[in-house]
Amino acid sequence: MSGTILIADATPTTRIRLKVRLAAACHDTIMAGDVATALDSARQWQPDLIVADESLAGGGVVALCHALGRDPATRAIPVIALCSDAGRLDAVRAGAAAVLARPAEEFMLLARIRSLIASRPAEVDADAMPGLAEAPAAFVAQPGGQVTLIAPDVPTAIGWRQALVGAGLAARIGTPEQVLTDASSGTRIADLYVIAADLSQPDEGLRLLAELRARPHSRHSAFVIALAEHRAMLAPVALDLGAGDVLPLSLGDRTVAEEAALRINAQLARKRVSDRQRQAAERERRWAMIDPLTGLHNRRFAAPRLQAMMAEAQEVAVMVLDLDRFKAINDGFGHAAGDAVLTEVAARLKASVPPEALLARIGGEEFLIAIPDLDYEAASRTAEALRRAIAAEPVPLPPAAGGGAIPVTASVGVAHGRPHGSAEAMLNDADRAMLRAKTRGRNRVIRYDAAA
Repeated sequence: MSGTILIADATPTTRIRLKVRLAAACHDTIMAGDVATALDSARQWQPDLIVADESLAGGGVVALCHALGRDPATRAIPVIALCSDAGRLDAVRAGAAAVLARPAEEFMLLARIRSLIASRPAEVDADAMPGLAEAPAAFVAQPGGQVTLIAPDVPTAIGWRQALVGAGLAARIGTPEQVLTDASSGTRIADLYVIAADLSQPDEGLRLLAELRARPHSRHSAFVIALAEHRAMLAPVALDLGAGDVLPLSLGDRTVAEEAALRINAQLARKRVSDRQRQAAERERRWAMIDPLTGLHNRRFAAPRLQAMMAEAQEVAVMVLDLDRFKAINDGFGHAAGDAVLTEVAARLKASVPPEALLARIGGEEFLIAIPDLDYEAASRTAEALRRAIAAEPVPLPPAAGGGAIPVTASVGVAHGRPHGSAEAMLNDADRAMLRAKTRGRNRVIRYDAAA
């Protein structure tokens, strides 16, 4: 996955060498030699990420991270900090998404870049979606989130848990078998898993990572792989498999515990942002195909689904149902009454149609019911049952509409289609039959007759 990367380093030759390495991996690059220039470039070009050295003029990578975090336009841009051992913790505290030893090892740097670009939250098009022009949230390392620890042995797991609990994280110890069982059933899913790369067998933790990312219930969890020092060459593999970070196996030791906790908290913060964006996207997807008043599918969803149903089924019965004199309800009792009627009718229809039916609100007071593999006579009987379900009892009105109840009836048109027919033609036929039911006195079922 390619992206635009801002290289921030005080040494021109280092910038050029890094530019060549990144260009070979098909990344576009921007270069800056000091904090001020890097900040201006970040605001102007909005790179996918920044690779910054601790020697950067103007305060180094720490000053750059703080400046980026203060600006809503740049605070979400991840930073890979190239630091000596002495500067690692300060960079993590400042908000660096990853910290690598300098000079950076090429495979590890490229793996970090791939991981961060792949996981960066999608941008919101504020012009296309007015009201959502809010600045992106910063990756603030707020305490919180359930962490599950899978270590090679119990003492190591206990050491990890003590270190993380001391940093305000809720952590529990798990086994590979247990977490896979939980992931399959959807119970006790962790926000983040810390997994040792080597468990009872070498690379078993990497295989567990791949399995958890493949399960529907755990695929959106965050993952951190813990590596022994002599297995550090596996870090790029872990990142490419989906780990958000790689930590030392000794993360429970006092010397590395603070940095480990900060980095785990940063992963949890990134997960929270990703979760919010995924939930927002799911809401947008649902709103695009669900009628918000009745909870039924809308016409945008129903038309292609009906066409697909006609391609799959041997025969399809299509019914168009229209409430009688609905305008009089709105005019006489108010729109609150009309909404109550539509909601109640939708509930009665939903309770009366079979599970395989397509049920949608396709107009103001008009509903579509399509049922696969239903012959014409059975379709007529089903339509009659739906008509009776609607007329069976008056619809209670809300206090805003004056209370009480109002009788409601519906006219239903029925059409029958063969495989590979036109959904639009079927809808038109059922609609014509419904209009004939209206002209014949309403509150009845009429089957489509081409001759008529």
